[in-house]
Amino acid sequence: KRRLTAKLYSFMLWDTPETFTLTQSDQLYALHPEFHRPYYFFNRTKKQYWREVGSRQLGPSGARWNTDTDRQQYTLWGRTAVQTQPAAASIITIVSSAVGDNTASKAITIRGVANGAVTTEAITPNGTSAVTGTTSFSKILGVTKGAPWAGTLTVSAGATTLLTLGPGEYGRSYQQLFLLGSPSTADTIEYRFYRLPKPLVNDYDTTDIPPPHEQILVWDALLLLAAYDGRLDAARVREWKEWQQMADMALDHAYVELQGLEAEPQFIRDTDDGQSDGPTIWVA
Repeated sequence: KRRLTAKLYSFMLWDTPETFTLTQSDQLYALHPEFHRPYYFFNRTKKQYWREVGSRQLGPSGARWNTDTDRQQYTLWGRTAVQTQPAAASIITIVSSAVGDNTASKAITIRGVANGAVTTEAITPNGTSAVTGTTSFSKILGVTKGAPWAGTLTVSAGATTLLTLGPGEYGRSYQQLFLLGSPSTADTIEYRFYRLPKPLVNDYDTTDIPPPHEQILVWDALLLLAAYDGRLDAARVREWKEWQQMADMALDHAYVELQGLEAEPQFIRDTDDGQSDGPTIWVA
């Protein structure tokens, strides 16, 4: 994961645009669960790109997010366990798509804010029959399973679906976007993003690194193992490091540097000449 999230590789871009609709006066939105880093946010209604503002630039940006309206700027902060928060303090309901999810071992633990304090509640499912808890939550901080389910879990507050989890999912984490101005209209926002690397669980799982560059993981693993087992033989570590650096540069040239005949001028320069761990820069 570290290798695939350190740079903006084109093959890690989510392949289709996602959208969400602004809600009047709502400035906080949960993004796609596979979101890692933004590529762009575009207001389809106003035909404008949104501009990201970092935490250190909030002051210089001039944004007054408590009073501004329809500002085309945003910042990313915090994460949430549910895609939608309750609109008001609500009792939580759970239901499964499979009748076999009906034992205490499969109980769902809801952690959230109720009456101004953080509390938890365990709700035991009853298969495809909805089960309602007893605690009124104003904000959900976590939803976890006690064991794998046979069906899909749906967590709701009244008629609003807060979260769905597949049979093998124990929980989710959504990146939150905060709009630096209260929206006044239901604009449609399109966005694309660099996704999270997929987990490798089985021996036959394939990595996100495209062929023929997967070999770089072998050099990564050997170097990590050398540090772990204490057998820091200088000759073998130097050899592995050289192969790792060559593979890393090949991957960068293939997927970071522009390749097309009519591409804008750009090149990659390794400032350490491949001899150490110095920075690599991309120059347009």
